[in-house]
Amino acid sequence: MFHTTINFSLDFAVKWIRAHMFSFQEATAITAVLEDILAACAIHVHDEVPGWNELYYDRILAYERLILVSPTACSFRDLQLKLNIMAVSWSRREAANLTLHRVPAAYDVFLQNQCLQYFGVRALHVGWVRVICAYCTGISAMMLQGLDGITTLQQQVDYLHQPQNLFAACCILATQQDESIDRTVVGNDIKALVRLRPRDAVWDECRNLCLVSELARHRQVKMDAVKYAIRVLDIFFDAEVHDPVSPLASLRRSVGRKVLEWCTGRSLDDKSGQGQQV
Repeated sequence: MFHTTINFSLDFAVKWIRAHMFSFQEATAITAVLEDILAACAIHVHDEVPGWNELYYDRILAYERLILVSPTACSFRDLQLKLNIMAVSWSRREAANLTLHRVPAAYDVFLQNQCLQYFGVRALHVGWVRVICAYCTGISAMMLQGLDGITTLQQQVDYLHQPQNLFAACCILATQQDESIDRTVVGNDIKALVRLRPRDAVWDECRNLCLVSELARHRQVKMDAVKYAIRVLDIFFDAEVHDPVSPLASLRRSVGRKVLEWCTGRSLDDKSGQGQQV
C-alpha cells in the first residue's frame, strides 16, 4: 500500500510537469527533482513492479520537455541511471536529443558505458538510427567548431572508429527500415559518418568483421535498403579516390561487400543463394 501511494503521488506530479511549460531556471531545478524520481523507478522497473513502468515512461516524456529548455541540466548521474535501465528499455529519443544538443554528460556516459558495443551485439532496431545520427552530428559539429579544449572529443572520435564500433554504426544507418524514410536521408547519414574520418584505415579493417562474427546471426534487413547503402559508400569513395593505388580504393568493394554479408548472414560468393551457417 505504501509503494502504491508513493507511485500515485509521483505519477500525478510527473503528469503535471509534462503538461506545463517552464523557464530555463525552472526547468533546471525540476530536472534535479526528476532525477530522484528516476532513481526510484530504476529499482522497480528491473523488478517489473506494476505501475512503475508507466511512471518511468511518463517521467521520460516529462524529462524530454525539460531538456529541450535546459539541455545542460542533464547530469551524469541521471544518464547513468537511464543506461542501467537500458537492458529493459532503451530510451532512444531522449538519448538522441541529448547527443544532438551536445550535452557533455551524454557523451561521457555514451563512452563510459560502451553504448556502441551494446548496440552491436543486439538485433538492429530502427530506433537506434536517430541515436547514431545525433551522436555523429554532435561529434562533427564539435570538430568543425575546433573545440580542442574538450579532452573527451578525441576520445569520442577514437571510440567511434574502433573497427567493431564503426561497423555497427555504419550498419545501423544502412538498415533503416521505416518506409517513410527518404533514401536521400539514409545516404546523407552514411556519408556524414564517413566524413568524420574518410581516410582512416579502420574502414579497411571493417572487412575483417565477416560471417564468423556472432553479430551476423541477428541481422535481418531489406536487401534493397542495404544495396542502396552500399552504392552510397561506393559513390563516396569513388569521388574521394583519384589514385588507384590509394588505400581508399579498396574500400569501394570491401566495405560495401562486408556490410551486405554481415546484415544478410550469407556470403556474396555463395552462388547457390543459400545462407551460410555461422
